[in-house]
Amino acid sequence: MAWRSVLARVSTLALAVGAACSFAPAAGAASGDAQWTRLYDGGGRQSDSYRCVAKGPIGSAFVAGSCVRGATTASDIVVARYSRTGKRLWLRHLAGPGDSVDYATDMVVDGAGNVYVCGVAWAYIPPPGDDGVASLLIAKYSAAGELKWSHVWADAFGGINSASALALAKGGGVCVAGTSTGMGTGTNMVLLRFDALGVQQWGGAARYVGPAGGVRAADVAVDAAGNSYVVGSGPDLSGDSDLILVKWDAAGLRQWDRLYDSGASADDYGSGVAVTSGGTTFVYGWIARTGDDIDWLLLGYGAGGDPGWAKTWGSPAHSADVPEAMAMGAGNTIYLTGYSYPGSYAKCVTRKYSAKGKLAWARTVAMDPGIRGESIAVTGTHVYIGGFTGGATWRSIVARYTVGGRLSWLKTWRAARGQDASVNDIAVAPGKALWVAGVAQRTGTAQDAYLQKRAP
Repeated sequence: MAWRSVLARVSTLALAVGAACSFAPAAGAASGDAQWTRLYDGGGRQSDSYRCVAKGPIGSAFVAGSCVRGATTASDIVVARYSRTGKRLWLRHLAGPGDSVDYATDMVVDGAGNVYVCGVAWAYIPPPGDDGVASLLIAKYSAAGELKWSHVWADAFGGINSASALALAKGGGVCVAGTSTGMGTGTNMVLLRFDALGVQQWGGAARYVGPAGGVRAADVAVDAAGNSYVVGSGPDLSGDSDLILVKWDAAGLRQWDRLYDSGASADDYGSGVAVTSGGTTFVYGWIARTGDDIDWLLLGYGAGGDPGWAKTWGSPAHSADVPEAMAMGAGNTIYLTGYSYPGSYAKCVTRKYSAKGKLAWARTVAMDPGIRGESIAVTGTHVYIGGFTGGATWRSIVARYTVGGRLSWLKTWRAARGQDASVNDIAVAPGKALWVAGVAQRTGTAQDAYLQKRAP
C-alpha cells in the first residue's frame, strides 16, 4: 500500500482577493429571516459551490466546497471562515497534483476550532462505465486558517481513490471513509485514520472488499469508544447491490460487517450512518425496485451488530422516493428528509422515528413546480431543513419544524430574479444562528458559492 504526504498546492487569499458580494444584515430579523448573505466567485466565472458548512468558535462558521479560479483551469477545493457578522476572515485553496478536478466532500471541526476537510483529486474523469483515476485528499487548518498538514493518498493499485466522509477520532485527529481500487476486486471500502499531527495510523488503510468487490463507502461515524462505523453499498454474489455496514475498532481491526438485502428483485444502497454513545447504530439509504420505484430505507442495529429493525417507506404511486439526509436528536430519535415524486413534481418529505424505529410523525410540503429536502439539522426544540424548489429556475429553501412536527416557517431565496439557487448543507447554533451553504447564480455570472446566516 503506497501513500505519499505532500504539502498540497495551497493559496492563501487576503479578503480583497477573489470576487465577493454581500447582502446587508436585516435589523431585528425574526426567526427564519436572513441576517446576511455572502457570495464568492473564485475568479474563473464558472461553477463555484460551498458544499459543507459547520459552526466555528465565537459565532463564526466554516465552509468548504470547490471553485474555478481561471477560465481554462479545473476546480480546486476551497475552505473559508466567516465571522458572526459575515466578514470573511480567511479563504484557502487546496489542490492535488496537476491541474485536476478537485472538490471537497466533507468537513468537521474539533473542539479547538481546527477544521478538517476531505475530498477528491481527479487525474482522469471517466466516461460512463469507467472508474477513472483519482486520489484522496485530506487537510487540517487551524482556526486562524494556517495549513497544519495535508495528504494526497492513493493506493498502489491506482484507479479511483476518493474520500466520502470523515468523523472526529477519539483522542484527536480524524477517521476518513472512502473508496479505493483493489487488486482484482474492483473498488473497495477503505477507512484511514490520521492523528492530530497528520500521521497516518494503522500502517495504511483498513479495507473491506465485500462478497464480490465493487464496494463504495458513503459515510462514517465514530462512537465514544473510538470504534468506526462505515456505511456503503456493493454487489452480492447474485449481482444485486446490498447495503453494507462495517465496524472497525480504534486500532483499525474489523469487528463485524452486515449486509442488508431487501429482496432478489431490488438493489439496496447505504447513504448515511449515526451512532449513539453506546454503539447502537442507525443507517439510512434507499431501495431501487423495478423501473422508477425507489423507497426510503432506515435500519437500526444493536451495539454488537445485531439487526434490530428495518423500516421502509414509499408513496402509493411507486415513484422515486429518496431520503437525502439524516440527523439524530434527543433520546436517539432519528430525523430524515428527502423527497417523493408521487406525481408530476417532487414533494419535500420529513419523517421522525423513535430509537426503536417507530414512526413519530411524517410531514409533506407540496409546492408547484416541486420542492426537495437535501439537508437537515436538529436542536433540542427544532428541526431545520434545507433544499430547493424545482421548475425552470430553482430557489433555495429553508424550513423549520418543531420536534413535535409543526411547521414554523418556510423561506425561499435566490440571488437574482430568474436565476438558480439551492442549498447543499445547513448548520445550527441553538438560539444563535442558522447557516445555509450552497450555490447561487447572479445575473450575467456562472454559479457562485454562497453562505447565508439566518435567525434560528
